[in-house]
Amino acid sequence: INKKVKYKNRFNELLSEKSIIPDVKSNPDINIQKNNNEKNIEIPEEIIDNILDSLQNFVKNEDFLKKNITSVNLAKEFGTNAKYLSNVIKIYKQKKIIDYINDLRVNYAINRIKKDSKFRKYSIKAISESIGYGKAESFSTAFRKRTGILPSYFIKEIEKLDNQ
Repeated sequence: INKKVKYKNRFNELLSEKSIIPDVKSNPDINIQKNNNEKNIEIPEEIIDNILDSLQNFVKNEDFLKKNITSVNLAKEFGTNAKYLSNVIKIYKQKKIIDYINDLRVNYAINRIKKDSKFRKYSIKAISESIGYGKAESFSTAFRKRTGILPSYFIKEIEKLDNQ
């Protein structure tokens, strides 16, 4: 019973969240972080700005949905190195690269599931592949880590709401 209540509460929280599309550049938290951490990060300011701009485009163009994203190939795409990219994401997003990408993918899936009834009909495996995961288990794990519930439960509850 406690588990059901917990899942239902978490589902309601997710349902009430607005569309989650992070803005890397204009996020006020970033500016605060930037000032506090300038001494701790030994990366030239222009490289940091370039990485933040590249991240903004990465999010805006939904490039996080591509398969097989690694810090090395992402850094190469951004014209920097993996260590700089990793450090910038750690400082400005307070996450590891893989966690950042997983959160972007899961947020995308949540928004799509909320809005697109056709998308909800896909299997978990099909959803996971469409948002860049190689395995359904990886998607389910990332979804649960981000939301506290399983994607199948989320989809089932959204469907219930639509059928009312």
